[in-house]
Order: sequence, then C-alpha cells, then structure tokens
Amino acid sequence: MAMQPSAILDTSLSKRNNVAALLAREIVFREARQPDHKMEALRKKYTPINETQLKAGSLPSNGAEDEESFDHIALVDENGFERAAKQLFDPSRLQLTWKNIQPVGLGIQNLGNTCFLSSTLQALTYVPAFAQYLLSEQHGRSCKFHDFCVLCALEQHVKQALERVPDNTVDNSISPTKLVGKIRAIASTLKPGRQEDAHEFLRHLLQAAQKCCLDAHGMIDQRSQETTFLYQVFGGYLQSQIECFRCKNITKSFEAFLDLSVDIHSGKSLSRALDEFTNFHQMSDDNKYHCENCDDKVTARKKLTIYKAPKTLTIHLKRFSFQDGHISKVDKMITYKEQLDIRPHMTEGQEKNVPGIHKLLAVIVHSGATTHSGHYVAYIKSSNGLWYCMNDTSVQQVSTQTVLNQKAYILFYGLEKSELKNGTSKDTTDKKEPKKKTKVKETMAVRENNQTPDLESSEVSDMLGVKISRKDFAKTASAVPQKPVSETKASPKMMTNKERKLLRKQKIEEARLARQQENAQASTEEFKLDQGDLSGPSAEIEKAVHELNQVTKQAPEVDEDKLEEQNKLKAAISAAAALPTVASSSAVVVNYNDKMDDKRAKLDAVIQLEAAMGQSETVKKDIFGVGTRKGQFGTDAITRWDGDDMDIGTPVNEADREAALRRGQGRKKRVDAYDVDYDRGKVKKIKTKNTQRFE
Repeated sequence: MAMQPSAILDTSLSKRNNVAALLAREIVFREARQPDHKMEALRKKYTPINETQLKAGSLPSNGAEDEESFDHIALVDENGFERAAKQLFDPSRLQLTWKNIQPVGLGIQNLGNTCFLSSTLQALTYVPAFAQYLLSEQHGRSCKFHDFCVLCALEQHVKQALERVPDNTVDNSISPTKLVGKIRAIASTLKPGRQEDAHEFLRHLLQAAQKCCLDAHGMIDQRSQETTFLYQVFGGYLQSQIECFRCKNITKSFEAFLDLSVDIHSGKSLSRALDEFTNFHQMSDDNKYHCENCDDKVTARKKLTIYKAPKTLTIHLKRFSFQDGHISKVDKMITYKEQLDIRPHMTEGQEKNVPGIHKLLAVIVHSGATTHSGHYVAYIKSSNGLWYCMNDTSVQQVSTQTVLNQKAYILFYGLEKSELKNGTSKDTTDKKEPKKKTKVKETMAVRENNQTPDLESSEVSDMLGVKISRKDFAKTASAVPQKPVSETKASPKMMTNKERKLLRKQKIEEARLARQQENAQASTEEFKLDQGDLSGPSAEIEKAVHELNQVTKQAPEVDEDKLEEQNKLKAAISAAAALPTVASSSAVVVNYNDKMDDKRAKLDAVIQLEAAMGQSETVKKDIFGVGTRKGQFGTDAITRWDGDDMDIGTPVNEADREAALRRGQGRKKRVDAYDVDYDRGKVKKIKTKNTQRFE
C-alpha cells in the first residue's frame, strides 16, 4: 500500500530533525467550532488601516447587513462586558409573583442540629420565582441523574411543603431526611449532626443545583453557563474598576454572583453597608495591585458596583469574623426596610436596566455566639401577603414590624412582575390612583358639609350610602365646579437644612424686634398714665419737669453694712492669695483624662497611704504618748518623734513594745465582714458547705 504524502513527510521528519522537513509539512486548517467573540468585537469596532480598495464594479458592503450578520454572536458591550453566546433558560418564563394564593406551608422537623438547613429551605421555598419553577417540575421531567439530584430533591420538598402533605401528623410537619442524608453529596465539608453556617450551606446548595442544571448541556463557555434557571433567578454581575495611581490606567472586570456579602462594621443600616460596599477602597502596602501597564506592584484604588442586578437579591451580612483562630460575632442591630432601591449602588448608566425596587421576601436570623452554635430561624412572606416565623416545626404569624426588628443574617429581596413591563410600572395604575383620590376627597367633603353648590341636600342625603354606577357618579361629580389650573397652588419647594435654619433665625429676630416695640410702646403709655394729663398751663409743666429732674439727680443711698462685708471679703481673698503654697511629694493626683487602669492604681495607692498613716499614728500614740501629757513608759511628755543627740528618750521594755504593737495592729476582721479588696475583685471568697461561712 502506497504511503500518503503527509505520512512520508512525517516519516522523514522523525528521521531528520531539520527545519526544511518541518517547513515542508502540510498544515491543514479547519473551521472553528465556537466563534471568537473578541475578534468579532474588534472587527466591528476597528477598521484595518491596510484595507484594500474596492475593485471597480464591485458593490459596497452595507453596514446594516454586517450588523445583522453578527446579531447571533455574543459581542462585548460598550463597557467591556461579554455577553453569553447561548442562553440556556429564557428569563421571560419566570413568574416573579405568586400565581395562586394559598395558606402558609408546613414546618420542618429538626433532626439534630439541622436548623441551619431548615431555615435556608424555608427561605428558598417562599421565593416566588424559585418555588414556582420547582412546582412546575420542568427539571424533574428531563432529569437524567441516576444517583442524587439536588434539584429533584428540592422539587419534592417545595411541593410537599406548599401543598401541605405532612410526614408527621402529630405536629403537622415534614422531615428533610433525604437532604440531610445526602448532605455530604451537597458539600464534603458539611457533616451530619453538626451545626453549620446557614450562608455556607446556601452557597453549597446553589452550587450543587447549578451542576444539575448544566448536566444536560455538555461543554459550554463560562458566560453561557451563567444563563441557567438558577442564575436567572439569583444571579447578577459585579463590575470591578481598578485605577492605577502611577499611570492612571483603569482596568475593568466582571464577575457573576449569587449573593452579596456585605461588611457591617462601619454602619448601622443596610443602605450604609451597601454604600461602603460600593465605595472606593485603596490597595496599598501588602495589598498592592500589579499593574500590567506599569509591570509593577503599585498603589491603586478599587471600586465594586453592581453591573446587573438580579431578580432575587440575596444579601449576607458579615456577622462573623475570624481572627487568630477565634470566631467573634457582630451582634449589633442593622436596620433594613421592606423595600430596597438598588439603583444608587449600580454602575453608572446601568440604573435604567433596573425596572423598580426590590421587596423583602424572607429573613434568616441567627441567635448565638459562633457559627457552630446557636439557633437559626426564618421569617417568610407567604403568598397571602402575611409574615410568618418558621422555627423548626413551629409556624407562627407575626407582624411586619416584628420582622424589621430582627438582627438579620441573610436577607432575600425580589422584584415583582408588575414592575418588569417596559421598565416601568403599569400606566393604568398611575392613571387610576389620582381619580380615586379625588373621588374620596369629594365624598368626604359631601359628608362633612352635607351640601354642594349645585346639589340640594336631599339629593346628597339620598346618594350617601347608596351604590351608584360610574355614569351617574360622573354626572353628579361634573356638577361640582372645578378650579382653573392657574388657581391651583403649586407644590412647595423642598428646602435644605441651611435654608431652613436661616429662615428660622429670621423669624426669631422679627419676633424679638416686634416684642421690643410692643414693650417700648406699653412703657410709654404707662408713663403717661402715671404722670396724668400734662396739657395744663406751661408754668405747671415746667414745675413738674423741674421736680422730676431733682429726684433723678439725687445720689442713691449707700448700705454701710453691706459695704463693710464686701471689704472684709476682699481682704480675706487677698490674704489667702498671699499665703505660700506647699507642694506635697506624697500627694496622689488623679486627672479626668487618665485611663481607668491608672485611676484604679492611684486609688489603691491612696488606700495604702491612708492605712499606713493611720497605723503610724496609732503606734506613736500607744508607744511614745505623742499628743498626751504623760508618756506610757516614762514620766516626761514626749513631743518629738525622733530624739536628738542629747535626748536619747526613755528606755522601753521589749515585751511592752510588742504588746503595744499588737494593739496598734488592731483586731482581725470578721470573715464575713466587708472587705475592700474583695469588692475590687482582688480576693475571691468561697462559701464552704460545712461552716456556711466565707473563707
């Protein structure tokens, strides 16, 4: 059999390792199976500088036709975000609101430290888009898993919980035996019978469900993998923008997420935590950024923003921190609202793609000190619009304020269907609401005044409390005169805090001046009344004015006693100021800004100093008779603590000295008496069973 030319070349190439044989080998090109998205984007964005001119008679290419030819290819948008080449699940098939209103579902049995699993399942069960997809059993009908499928298990659980088919009729609850038994299949790090972190379990559960969604699609690119049913419900994208301080180059990257983990150390509200999450953060010291343009590690700043908001936003509040092998919990209250506007935290220009606000669907609360201890409880909003507390098998209705007062650990927010049409809410609702308000105002005015300008009171009384058609109501409403548009008051302009303060100051100043004028006017009127009528002859007026001036010119009387007391006080103050100050080296000075440990140490020094001084005074009085007329061991009074060379003091008996010292030490304290050291926590007293006394 004759050898092919390619085979001959391969044989010669294997025998002779030279360049000529390598270049003589035939190179065969085949068409790529997957399109090159980046190359197509570059071809659309740029024009080659060496493009040949069109030949004479050839037709020019149509740009519109070129755009249509690339419509089936996923291109990069203006921000550098690469779209998926293939969409695995159509998001229009999702039902973001409950199709049927039904009672709340059943509770879940605790099979031994499984409250983290129960609370997570309860929260997912009452996410409308997620639950209604599972109830349709679209995945279960086409699933090809032979062993264990997480999505099939979730379908069975949600159907059993919402259709109220209990496993235990005593407490009317269901048992998550299948999921608990296969918990190692969900994540190898989870162990049955051990308390786990609810957020960690939620992530592992969604990742396992994502694998089940991708099983039937084979090998596809990463962006297409992020278009499954799960990512259409919970998935979104974050934009990371890094700016180099040296070359000012800005690098953008995009990352898909199923939940947001938000730090709560800096604020006390969810909106403040999201502001901190989307603010600029400097990358310096050990966390420097490696700039490809500078080819070096440089100082930069990084900012995360939400590029694409998910339909169901899951927010995890970082309540646990790990430092030096120890777990600590941030147990402070973080306020959150029933509605969340995510648009201020999105990338600039992408706010228009968010159709409205997110509404609270479920809350997971943790009570305890660590992730491996405590208890988890879920608060969910049922299809009937009421809130319930799902505490294992217990299902209890609660108020909305009770839910908002919880120390939340995981929050679930979702969009409603009415807010997704054309990016805005329905126009019909916007048009009907003002009419309803005007009708209510008109009926309230009729009830208050019981009359209208053009209708008799009897007709109005007949209309009240009687159902009438819209046409009849329109006829009666048209009889009420309407104000022209020019007479309607314009809406008041919102004032800033600075303008409000200035206006307040002006009003206060005007009121003060008006009061001064009133007081001055009142005083002049009172003076005229007191002086009487001065409209008589000019001589009498001059005489009255002269007497009044003489009275006002008289010097006031001086109180001699008060003057003497003031002089004595001044003399005492000057004498005290003239006294020399004595500095004490043994004084203990406590400042207001000292640390608590320093204040305690100084207080202990004061207590010891007082005890030492009291002891020395007792010894001096008992042994040497200081301060008494007759000493204890002699006839002469001793007025000195230490004698000089000529006076050696009186000889003292050693036994009498020891007895006096024992008396100076004082009696022993009672065992159960108050002790300063015990009160300060330096001495621990133990109560024995035999003596029933403190030791």
